[in-house]
Amino acid sequence: VRGSALMAQEFDAGALRLRGEPEPVVDPVSFGFSEAQPAASVSGTGLLAYDSTVIATQPIWFDRTGKSLGNAADAAPSCQVCLSPDSRRAVFVVPKASGGDLWLREWERGVSTRLTFAETIQANPVWSPDGLSLLFTAGQPMNLYRMRIGDTANAVRLTNSPNRQDVTDWSRDGRFALYQETKQKKKHELWILPLTEPNAKPRPYLQTPFDELWGRFSSEPNPHWVAYQSDETGSYEVYIQAFPEPHGKVRISTGGGTFPQ
Repeated sequence: VRGSALMAQEFDAGALRLRGEPEPVVDPVSFGFSEAQPAASVSGTGLLAYDSTVIATQPIWFDRTGKSLGNAADAAPSCQVCLSPDSRRAVFVVPKASGGDLWLREWERGVSTRLTFAETIQANPVWSPDGLSLLFTAGQPMNLYRMRIGDTANAVRLTNSPNRQDVTDWSRDGRFALYQETKQKKKHELWILPLTEPNAKPRPYLQTPFDELWGRFSSEPNPHWVAYQSDETGSYEVYIQAFPEPHGKVRISTGGGTFPQ
């Protein structure tokens, strides 16, 4: 994929190398953001199947009663909007053929600034409690990074795992990151990464036979609870458990539930 176009280039099977120049086949072609793969497949007879849908997301403000307060910005291809602690800014992901980049949006000025320029996926941005830094997921495989706003060229890698990891929250006291790690058969576990202890190692929070993901800390300065979704009933429901050690599990949703806040 080049830009939004699906490209083709002749391959010399004898010399095992490409030949000639790439030529556009269709434009546009959509792609799966999470895997950075074009939504296209070609048969042995040369028949091409592809999806040209480009999804635009419309950010909308809502108050706490669920009343719409109007559009926050123009519709555009974007996802994973994350508000800053003071709600004056947001970080969001703009998909591209090789993955996705983080962008910063200032609501009052209506200005968006690109933060990352890597050729891999940059995703799942989470703000620090003081609004000065971000945790996010990047790389191949995707692990955790920390970046200071205004110093985006010096992102620091925090974890090193052969498994995909997706950060989901940063505790209000700044001490812990909560993330999910993908294991065999795409089952997820919840892990904790201490951020203020020197040389601290990640530790598991929930490791069960079920799929548990999208964990969020409670909003106290010193969090006492974690909310998450689990498929232990056969479908996803939302639960809470105590923190720092899980116990006293309570199911919150009754007819299915995902992405707790």
